[in-house]
Order: sequence, then C-alpha cells, then structure tokens
Amino acid sequence: MMHLIIKEGYVDTEFVQGRCNNYEELKAMVEKFTPEYTSKITGVSTEKIIKAARIYGESPKSIVSFCRGIEQQNKGVDNVTLYTSLALLRGQIGKFASGVATITGQGNGQGGREHGQKADALPGYRKIDNPDHVKYVAGVWGNTRRR
Repeated sequence: MMHLIIKEGYVDTEFVQGRCNNYEELKAMVEKFTPEYTSKITGVSTEKIIKAARIYGESPKSIVSFCRGIEQQNKGVDNVTLYTSLALLRGQIGKFASGVATITGQGNGQGGREHGQKADALPGYRKIDNPDHVKYVAGVWGNTRRR
C-alpha cells in the first residue's frame, strides 16, 4: 500500500516534509513492493491491494487499526513501525478521527490500575480502604456524599 500511496500521489507532502524523517529511504525501500509482488508474498489479490490503497489514500480521515497479533510476532516492532509510517505518509497523525490504534481483547492492565478500573483500588494507586484516599478521589469526582 505504501508503494501505491507514493506512486499515485497520495502522500501528504507538507506533513511529511515538516514532521517526518527518512522519507527518501522509505520511498526506495517500498519501490519493489508493487501490487503484483506483494500479492505473491501475501496471497492477497492485486485488485484488493490496489482498492485498499486507493480507499486509504483518498480518505481525508482514517485510522490504521490492528489487533495485538501483529505486535507479538518476531517482527512485531517492524510491523507497527510500518503501520505508523503508512499513517504518517498520509498525514493522519494528530488529526481528529485519524491515527494508529491497536485493538486488544482486554483492557490495558497498567492503564486500568492507574485510572481506578480495579475493584480494590482507586486512581493513582490509592487504596479504597484508606479514608483519606477515598475523600480525595471523591472530591475530584465531585461526589460530596463520600466526604
């Protein structure tokens, strides 16, 4: 898809020039990944690759979204880097309703604990059985009945 995004002129040139590094190297790297070559590697038809690249390339807002499996392969870092590069080529980072997102089957454990999504804890690792912690969090939440 990056090959086609570049070849067909879907790159947000202003965004890339102002915020990205190594564009020329990326451009050279993806040159060989024509739809035909990529189809042989992936088993995805050339028609689907072209259609996906055009849909993504023409979209004013878009999110590259993936499940955890691509991260957990032996090339997981490379996979995520390439998905992020795709979004950067289109200038879809830092824009409303756009970006890169991973879909997980469970809530983020550490993030959940930090935000109080654990039955025996409050946000910021405060203890639910500590009256001072309860009073503080109740005040932040605007729950005056717990003060």
